[in-house]
Amino acid sequence: MSSISPPPPTASADHTQPSTQHNAMNSALLRLPAELRLKIWAYSLGGHDLVITSNSLFNDPLPKIYVSIRSELTLNSGSNPRTPNHLLSLTLVCRQIYAETHPLMPFSLNTFHFFGLCAYHSFVAYLSQAQRDAVREIVFGIFILHWYLLQAVDLTIKDKLPGLEKIVVVAGAFSSILMLGWGGVSREGGMDYAEGERRFVRTIREREGENVDVVFRGNYPKE
Repeated sequence: MSSISPPPPTASADHTQPSTQHNAMNSALLRLPAELRLKIWAYSLGGHDLVITSNSLFNDPLPKIYVSIRSELTLNSGSNPRTPNHLLSLTLVCRQIYAETHPLMPFSLNTFHFFGLCAYHSFVAYLSQAQRDAVREIVFGIFILHWYLLQAVDLTIKDKLPGLEKIVVVAGAFSSILMLGWGGVSREGGMDYAEGERRFVRTIREREGENVDVVFRGNYPKE
């Protein structure tokens, strides 16, 4: 699986400047206006649901972060993420593209889904402060919901990811949390999902602030 933070391209000090100038003058791509180039970089690097896992459960003293892309955001056991072998390859093409895209664009334009508490902590510890500041959107699946709502953890996501703007909640996972008793929205004849959502939004506002948007994605199980 791919590393989330690749090293910068290497080049001999004697050739870096001439090669950079040559690319800027002769590449049809790099001669495009800067605004158009940035749109191309954003289209290539952004818009993905990235699944963050950690191998710390296997007693590795130095947990590694792995990234996968889901074509659909779901927690069904049959949905296996595929490895984005070339997700960040664009940043390594040349120094100019690296400077225009890395290290922040892949973090500000993608959605991060953490498979467990270890994955979350390893992820934020792995990133630089600038990369943590750049993260805008994360997913609350079953693991993070359980940790955030049911465990005795005084957790505020924005303490570690201060640029957070949006939380995407997986509806099927949220229904499991409600069935475990969170929110007290069990009603005769079924679950009051609308009230559960309202209470969750209030919880997010209290912990993360008024500027974090909450979106519920997916369908609840039929009663």
